[in-house]
Amino acid sequence: MELNYQELSNEIIERLEGIRQIALATCAGDRVFARTVSPVNDGLTIYFSTGGNSEKARQLGSNPNVALAIENIQIEATAESIGHPSKHPHYTTQYPPGSDDIVVIIKPTKITLYKFLGKACEEVLDIENGQAYRTEL
Repeated sequence: MELNYQELSNEIIERLEGIRQIALATCAGDRVFARTVSPVNDGLTIYFSTGGNSEKARQLGSNPNVALAIENIQIEATAESIGHPSKHPHYTTQYPPGSDDIVVIIKPTKITLYKFLGKACEEVLDIENGQAYRTEL
């Protein structure tokens, strides 16, 4: 069933704005790793900071495909380092200029909301294709 793209996008943004921690999954070789990060969102775009020399940063550098999960939201995305936190408006006062910290930008490609609307279903915001739809599970 087709949904209104902007309405589903707005619902997801509203949910993301209240989130303080989100699970991030990365992959290196044939191993998958999950950990919690503290996100900052700007619409559907998500940011977090990490050490530039951390295992997480190395994994993101070798494979930018990530997944995030919180409550009933699953996000498929790509990740990219965008430099030191002092250059990003959400982080400027928290990090000294000499630290090795970086800000990572998460660009979602697909966001799935799992719901129960009389029946189990998922509402999908397919960002790559500009579509929103619901399927019953």
